Amino acid sequence: MPKVITVKDNRAMLCEMPVKLPKRQEEEQRKKDEEDAAKRRAAEEERQRKIEERRRREETERLERERRNSKNWAPYVYEVPATDFDQGIGCIVRAMEGTLEKSQLSCDKIDQLDSTLRLQENEELVSDIVCMMADETFKFAEPIWIAVPHCSPRNIPSRIPVVLLQQEDGSWKETVSQNATFNDYKEFRFLELSFKEFTSMTCAIITRLKQDCQTINKKGGKLTSSVDNKIVITIPQDVFKFTSEIKLQVQPVDQGIVTDLKLRHDGCANLLAASAIVYLDSSNPEGPINVSVPYPGGSPKKRARQKAISKRPATAPVYGRQQIGKVEDEDKLHLVVKDDGEAWVRILKADFIPGAGDTISFILESIHSKLVVMKTKYQTESQEVPRIAKELETYLQERVVKMLFRQKDTDPQDVIIDCQKTEKCEKLMAKYKSEGFDFGPMPSEDICVREGQEVEVKFRDNLTFSDADSLRFIYNSNLDTARRQVVIKHREFYAQKCLEFFRGSAQYWTNVNKDYMPKVITVKDNRAMLCELPVKLPKPPPQDPVPNIKAPIRMDSEGVLNDETLQKISHQLMDEWEHLSKYLNVGASHVNAIKRQNVNSDPDKLVFDVLQHWYKTAGRAENKAKTLSNALKKCGRHDLAKDLDDRDEQYQRIKLQQAEEKRLLDAFKFISQTSNSVIDEWKDVVRSLGVSDADVVAIEHDYSRSLKEQCYQGLLKWHNQAGHQGTLKKLIRVIKKCKHNQIGDSLASKYDIRL
Repeated sequence: MPKVITVKDNRAMLCEMPVKLPKRQEEEQRKKDEEDAAKRRAAEEERQRKIEERRRREETERLERERRNSKNWAPYVYEVPATDFDQGIGCIVRAMEGTLEKSQLSCDKIDQLDSTLRLQENEELVSDIVCMMADETFKFAEPIWIAVPHCSPRNIPSRIPVVLLQQEDGSWKETVSQNATFNDYKEFRFLELSFKEFTSMTCAIITRLKQDCQTINKKGGKLTSSVDNKIVITIPQDVFKFTSEIKLQVQPVDQGIVTDLKLRHDGCANLLAASAIVYLDSSNPEGPINVSVPYPGGSPKKRARQKAISKRPATAPVYGRQQIGKVEDEDKLHLVVKDDGEAWVRILKADFIPGAGDTISFILESIHSKLVVMKTKYQTESQEVPRIAKELETYLQERVVKMLFRQKDTDPQDVIIDCQKTEKCEKLMAKYKSEGFDFGPMPSEDICVREGQEVEVKFRDNLTFSDADSLRFIYNSNLDTARRQVVIKHREFYAQKCLEFFRGSAQYWTNVNKDYMPKVITVKDNRAMLCELPVKLPKPPPQDPVPNIKAPIRMDSEGVLNDETLQKISHQLMDEWEHLSKYLNVGASHVNAIKRQNVNSDPDKLVFDVLQHWYKTAGRAENKAKTLSNALKKCGRHDLAKDLDDRDEQYQRIKLQQAEEKRLLDAFKFISQTSNSVIDEWKDVVRSLGVSDADVVAIEHDYSRSLKEQCYQGLLKWHNQAGHQGTLKKLIRVIKKCKHNQIGDSLASKYDIRL
């Protein structure tokens, strides 16, 4: 630090010398300094403005990028009925702010039985079938993302989850998707797909074999499996005449699968090991190509081919199959191939070349859809090898399951029907027991079914479902789609009387075709019965018998005998009623039956039922009142008989009067319609019958438009005034007296009246 006058901003002033300028130059210098300072300020302000504009532009661009970044979009969670893996999450939708409201979309879950989804070979369903619908067609500046949860296994490197999207024609097509995670649902796994334009979609997630692709030209190339890098397809130069794509899939076959296959299929006992099944697909099937796969069962053991030296004396006898001086090979390799729609074929002259490590390679003259290398016992016949390959392929597509039928302890009609893998059954049975479903038949034997296979449950004998004849479900090993909780009931209550339970059999049926025939009990109409479980349903405790419902007896309301009359007689009868029943010819068996039905009833009710039974069984032409009166007289109840006769006599009198009145009114109509002579002279006729002139004038005035009506009303007036004295015989006499003999004779003949 030198000796200075002052220091400012890390700069030291060494000295200061006074300078004198003329005033004019000093003023110009001052102005120049001010202009320079103004320019510097303007330049600085412009620089700051540009910096601010750039900062604002960058901030705007950053905000826009964040707004368009789908990871920053708020998720809309759509719920559906919960299952074991999704807890009610149907899908999660993310859209840019301001482009879509949650209420504009709806989500639903579709039953696989109602959908057109059919699983293909090596496919497994790992999600619900989800349907999304929009109120209208939306077009987005930035595509929306729809994430669907799935439950694909994590520890199977040979399989990957993919999304299938339903097309307009009902078919399903694989679509591009990506994995997605959400902070609030970290325990779930999602696949999401994007839509630039959206109206509706139906999708499902499946797992399939992982696929490797490679484009090969004339120079040839190599395709290595991402599942097992020891599986390599090498295409030599000039094999492909034009550029083609070749696809590779690998189905692993471990030793556990081979062991289980040998236990379940006797025809595979000679199989020792197998390589993975290799699936190839190419638009150019030409060859030859070189294929490298791991040696089946691991690295081969090097066995020295030398003669066995026997320690026994040369003269010792040979027992059994022991052969001295010869050792046979223990195993043999086979190359088996298959094309689409064809059977497995063994390549006769396959030349296996040992490779690096435990691999072997061989030449294929043409590309086949499937191939596998199998190791079998040395004595295996050549024709057995394709059959073993077919059994292996089928077994890899099958799942070993058991059918469960569990009933609730407190209500055996409440039933759970399920289909689960054999290794999970013990744990599942314990779970159902804790839920109270500890009653029912034991699980079925091991059954082989395929992914997506439909099973129908029907009942045989005296049991059935409460609301349907059968029940259907689809088996998926990764989903709980087979579980059904239903109610069962008996068909006929009085069937199986000698048994303590209602009994039946739950039969499990499935469809079969020429390509797949599972191991079944029986086949009928292209349907196979997988198993049959015996089911029993406890009978309800006995109940008190329901009293017989008697059909109501229709009494003749016009006669003297009706309910009121019979009840009155029943009330007045005492011990005489049993004698009365005999006189009325009511059998003793009927009387005893009526007694049993009226054990605790009123005695009057018992007598009334006996009289009702007699009334119902008596003949129609019989005079029932007269019969009952005579029976009452025979059992000593003359008072009741006299009262009944009086009432019957009065009834008959009234009946005769009504009949006479009916005939008289009918005669009035006959006269006023057919006799012109009486119609023209009706006034004289009715005056002769005793109708006053005033009444005649009134009738003539009231019915002036019709002479026939005047005649009829005049006769009716006479009938109303004469009462019972006005008879048909008197009318005929008056008509004949008035010189109308023809109509008088007609009336006498019509109504059979003698004058």
